[in-house]
Amino acid sequence: MFAAVSDWVRHLVFLILLAVMVELVLPQSGLQKYVRAVFGLLIVLTMLDPLRALLTANYSAQAFDQNLQGPLMQTVGSSQSEASTAYAQDLANSLTSDISASFGVRLQGVQVITSVAGDGASTVTGVYASLPGAQGDRGPLLAREIQAQISELLGLPTGAIHVQ
Repeated sequence: MFAAVSDWVRHLVFLILLAVMVELVLPQSGLQKYVRAVFGLLIVLTMLDPLRALLTANYSAQAFDQNLQGPLMQTVGSSQSEASTAYAQDLANSLTSDISASFGVRLQGVQVITSVAGDGASTVTGVYASLPGAQGDRGPLLAREIQAQISELLGLPTGAIHVQ
């Protein structure tokens, strides 16, 4: 509930700041009064949003909380997921270049598994990496060495890292 109210206030402040910025940028003209009217309506509608959430919830506290959070909280959740995916991809690219520099072997595929904690922080929970095919007898030893280096770099147990 507190997060939803915080987002509502943040949204309201953002609209007010945007209205002020647009008003400063616009020249003194007849258009300025229409821009003020539009932003005024948007601000009033934003201020009435909790009332709309209460009325559509039929006075149920739980439904009110869900209506109030609405699209604001869904947007936050999707952006956390996108950020986690981008973090995993960046980390996979970094690991590929680190292993290539250390061992002279370019990994064919690196997949970093992440999870989003309750506070929104992404944590690495596992790594899957594929070695190129022609490693011969050196393959298993190289896989263990790469596994150890990734474990050391990320602070993960070796059981969470799979190199084939």
